[in-house]
Amino acid sequence: MRDLCNSIAYCEEHILHFFFLAGADFVMGPDADPSVRNVIGIAKANPEIGKKVVHARHLGGRMLHIASGKSIHPVTAVTGGYSKPMTEGERQKLLPMAEEMLEFAKFAIKWAKEEIFPKYLDVVKTVGVINTGFMGTVDDEGGFNCYQGLIRLMKPDGSYIDFPVEKYTDYIEEKVLD
Repeated sequence: MRDLCNSIAYCEEHILHFFFLAGADFVMGPDADPSVRNVIGIAKANPEIGKKVVHARHLGGRMLHIASGKSIHPVTAVTGGYSKPMTEGERQKLLPMAEEMLEFAKFAIKWAKEEIFPKYLDVVKTVGVINTGFMGTVDDEGGFNCYQGLIRLMKPDGSYIDFPVEKYTDYIEEKVLD
């Protein structure tokens, strides 16, 4: 249940980020008047996309409310489990919503790849590029897992090492750099 709610929130938040916040600068163009570089500007420029975006964001909130009882800041994930079991009726409500959200995600990434990314590829490759590593928790197959598994420490070149949480201090330390 925690993974499900996290996945729903992830979808909803990425819609917010791409279409409502940072993405609008690219969708409308960095030279566009700031008063139109927002979801309202997107909706006016392309009403069909605007409708899809607002509907998908609303759908994500509804899904999170069904799965957790609250769409903003759910508190159902608790130490040792989840405080709200899902009923069969809730599951049946969520299935078509999840299918609709998946179709929106397919549409959004296809649209972004065709209409947005090609226009800004040179900028993306050069502005704010930071050579850094990453760290996260992975399952036994190396897939992302928020709640359990091994710690994966990845270097900027893509090489990585996995280790158990208990060995954290054998691999990670804090130090001050000049």
